[in-house]
Amino acid sequence: METLSLIINLIITPEFALFILMLFFLMVFHKKKLLTAISGFSILSLIYLLRNGAGAYIHHLTQPGEYHLLYNLILLLPGFGLVAYYFEESGFDERISRVIRSDKVLLWVVFCLSAVLDNIAAAMIGGVLLLARYGKDTPFIMVVSVIAASNLGGAGSFAGDTTTVMLFVSGVSIVTLAKGFVAAIAAQVVINLFASRHDSIPVKVDKDNLKPLNLRMFLPMIAVPGLALGNIMFDQPGIGLWVGLTLGVIAGRVRFHWEPIRQSLENTFFLTILVATAGLLPLVKIQPVLAKFSKTTVAIILGLLSPWFDNIPLTKIAIDIGGFDWGLLAYCVGFGGSAMWFGSSAGVAIALKFPQVYETKRWIKPFFIVMLAYLFGIIAYLGVFRLFK
Repeated sequence: METLSLIINLIITPEFALFILMLFFLMVFHKKKLLTAISGFSILSLIYLLRNGAGAYIHHLTQPGEYHLLYNLILLLPGFGLVAYYFEESGFDERISRVIRSDKVLLWVVFCLSAVLDNIAAAMIGGVLLLARYGKDTPFIMVVSVIAASNLGGAGSFAGDTTTVMLFVSGVSIVTLAKGFVAAIAAQVVINLFASRHDSIPVKVDKDNLKPLNLRMFLPMIAVPGLALGNIMFDQPGIGLWVGLTLGVIAGRVRFHWEPIRQSLENTFFLTILVATAGLLPLVKIQPVLAKFSKTTVAIILGLLSPWFDNIPLTKIAIDIGGFDWGLLAYCVGFGGSAMWFGSSAGVAIALKFPQVYETKRWIKPFFIVMLAYLFGIIAYLGVFRLFK
């Protein structure tokens, strides 16, 4: 009863009640998502100011972790939109799609890309490959599967997701984080089982009408290793991406295209505001509730919360509490958000290519598939590391 009372008190806290209301409006009125996010951010900012004062509000927004995350989101989403444009125009997307004859292989490619790059980059490249493979008839479940694969691949990589970067910076070793791949691979098998429809299909690319290869248009893809180097060496993935992109544009002597950036602006502002809004929640109030459960259960709960709350502050809570099985936690907070479109940056990013992602009613079946995969990954992880201690 005490735990139930704590949960009820948490839900009726004004900040949490308003945030839950905002999420409800996002699900129902997705065409007004930016207005909804701005309204939620404005109201929560006002509450924060009234309770803590202007000084505390400014201090919160200028904390290294907070502004570092926000400005990287502002840099990354338009950057990836531009990278995806050059990738399509280079002609490589059609040729790669001709080689990848299986849905399962495509999803594993996205998984592996995320492990070495970044979940947003992997999702955007996966989206381009889906369009080359299926065109406008892309099955919705495959779009969700690309989101899931991009998050799963980054869940065990110290550089594949913002959450794993946070854990790595806080002192969790690369080997410990890599344990998350056990759960991620198991979950990916489930995703493939339910999502992939074709082991071999005629790809919607007429080989007689292939775009000619344009190596100069491919050079801006230098942005991808630029992101990886910027992330690993300087903890600046956004700057690394744009340095690589600029060098590629100059080296290839190709025209800089503003249209992909313009198209990505609404999504960029939406995701940035959504993350900033989640950062205003008094998440310390969750800690008394979490203290009632074991660390394993808490990790699972945080993963179940991540489709609805930003996983960055949830990860920060876990770091503050300490004592977790960090491989399991990395998997839970990294993958759990795949169950809803606003639960991960990869989901918001791929919506640039597939606007139907915003239609929440389409997520009912995929939601349960992702949750099944999520639980299967946890069972596999606990089975391996508890049996072979």
